[in-house]
Amino acid sequence: MGTYNDQYKEYDAQGYDQKGYDRPGYDEEGYDRPGYDREGYDRPGYDRPGYDREGYDRPGYDRPGYDREGYDREGHDRQGEYKHVDANPGDSCRGEEGADDFHFHDYGHWTIDNYNGQEGDMLDFTEWGLTREEIASQITNVSIEADTFIINFGNDVSITVIGQAPTWDNVITVEG
Repeated sequence: MGTYNDQYKEYDAQGYDQKGYDRPGYDEEGYDRPGYDREGYDRPGYDRPGYDREGYDRPGYDRPGYDREGYDREGHDRQGEYKHVDANPGDSCRGEEGADDFHFHDYGHWTIDNYNGQEGDMLDFTEWGLTREEIASQITNVSIEADTFIINFGNDVSITVIGQAPTWDNVITVEG
């Protein structure tokens, strides 16, 4: 009987030591639960497949197209670079490698060469203060020739985009 008490005297009736730690099979921090105490798994709530990897510790962003170099939070490939281009009436603008954001401040006639929506190029009309519906209602003529399309807003405003088929996916307005 004396040997039994000497062997287990450091633990109380529930198996805890004097500080409440070190039950048999548990470490000092109490983290010997299944799925814990392995490299990258010692944080509560992060023991799920697809998490605990560099760049993946935010819920909702563990999908292809997210958290990769050169991609934005919506999964658009910005190729690690995003350039602001002021489009001035009468001047020819040219898209470069990577994503270009063409900002239209004034009204006039524009030509944008080497436009590529797959690289993330965008037409930004937020300075005009109009929604897509309001911009669309002002269009008087659209002509498409291969990868060039021309949008006319009456006689005083036109945009010629070379290198892209027409789509609203690459247009930014005040509504987003």
